[in-house]
Amino acid sequence: MGWATSGSQPPPNPCFIVQASESMVQIGTAASTVCEAVGDISAALQEQRAASIELAKNVEIIAQMAEENATVVSTVSSTAHQLVQVSDQLRTGVARFIV
Repeated sequence: MGWATSGSQPPPNPCFIVQASESMVQIGTAASTVCEAVGDISAALQEQRAASIELAKNVEIIAQMAEENATVVSTVSSTAHQLVQVSDQLRTGVARFIV
């Protein structure tokens, strides 16, 4: 009575076992490569996130400085206008004393 009539499985072919073993090694190697690539991508994304946060902070600082500069320019313009008025008044006052 052989394996075909006993209801059991045929004995495994040694060639298939070797192929399966080699395939599993290749799959393991590929999985390791993919895991390493995912780790590299994750690290790069973390660096990019940190750079984006730093950039956003710097943009906010520049926007605040621009607002402060606009306020100072407005004050300087107002002061310059007042100086022109004072200068005109002084010129008028000095003109009375010219002989």
